[in-house]
Amino acid sequence: PDYPAFGHSAVPSRSDFHYTHAHLSEVVEMLIRRLGVTRFAMYVMDFGGPIGYRLMLKYPERVTGVVVQNTPAFGEPIVGPLWATELAYWKDGASAHRDAVRSKLTPDAVRNQYVAGTRDPSLIDPDNWTIDSTLLARPGVDEIMLDLLYDIRNNRQTVADARQFFKAHQRQVMIATGVNDPLFPGASMRPPADMPEIEFHPIDSGHFALEDHCAEIGSLTRNFLGRVMPARRGEAT
Repeated sequence: PDYPAFGHSAVPSRSDFHYTHAHLSEVVEMLIRRLGVTRFAMYVMDFGGPIGYRLMLKYPERVTGVVVQNTPAFGEPIVGPLWATELAYWKDGASAHRDAVRSKLTPDAVRNQYVAGTRDPSLIDPDNWTIDSTLLARPGVDEIMLDLLYDIRNNRQTVADARQFFKAHQRQVMIATGVNDPLFPGASMRPPADMPEIEFHPIDSGHFALEDHCAEIGSLTRNFLGRVMPARRGEAT
């Protein structure tokens, strides 16, 4: 399932639903509780990072492993002018700065997120950005996304705490990330020197690295989870 207002999920109004990463984490928590999930590994990407990290930090004893792809892991990857509009928006939330960030939701901007950093953009299915842009065009969704982009400023402590979790549980963490991503470049995703046991795989791709390297990342993830997930009853340990 997608988060509320994402994909084909319902779109509660902003007056009825508080669109923050913390609240979305509570939604996911309610889901896994309803499903009776008590032990889990996570694959976190983009917004899923600070959403999943909150569950990881709240229930560290339940987490068997974490796969991280193109999301803040060791701090804020603020690089050059790319984040300038967001930095201004986070500073005061002014209407003018909110409108400036709105440019990140245009069809061209959505397409660029998929193809920037890829070696062969023809390998990326254009249905990706076509469907995303169509769903973004639903009434009120653009304002919801702007709310969530503004809320990024409230994730700093969560990311800082996640960094400490990763340091304490290095063998439970794998990073497989598109290192050509303008948003989360490889340098910001590489484990620091004091975390040498974190498994790191630089993928020659961009933000949505699964789109052209799904088989590679899938194989890495299966191997990683095979090491960190507890064996099911009746299987060899």
